[in-house]
Amino acid sequence: MYENTGLKELKVYQKAYDFHTYVRALVFRFARIHKYSLGVELESATLRLISNIVRAYYLRGEEKVSALCECLVILEIVQIQIRMGYEVRMQGGMSAKNYEVASQKIDELRKMIFVWRRSLEQTRGSFERVRTDSRGG
Repeated sequence: MYENTGLKELKVYQKAYDFHTYVRALVFRFARIHKYSLGVELESATLRLISNIVRAYYLRGEEKVSALCECLVILEIVQIQIRMGYEVRMQGGMSAKNYEVASQKIDELRKMIFVWRRSLEQTRGSFERVRTDSRGG
């Protein structure tokens, strides 16, 4: 079976995959009322995050930047959902410790994706400056 080793070596992909596994474990402990509503949404969002990271890995130019921006939006939504999971802790949601760990993982992913996106924008900007300079000279 073919596996893309380059993608597996991408740290942000590994972190997102680990985060999805962590979220699945959290959701498993949710009370039934939250497991099949908020829990499903959380798992779905983390899968979309992984999907967009994979898309960004393969795309080029503006499409890559767009996929990374979508990752940042998904992380904001996941952060809100994690907070909701914490706020319903007395009804079978997550503990304060789990909320703290999840928030730290989201922050780490957000920083990694932001740096990736910024590096692409800076590379594109320097390429455009070189192209403009070569025309004007």
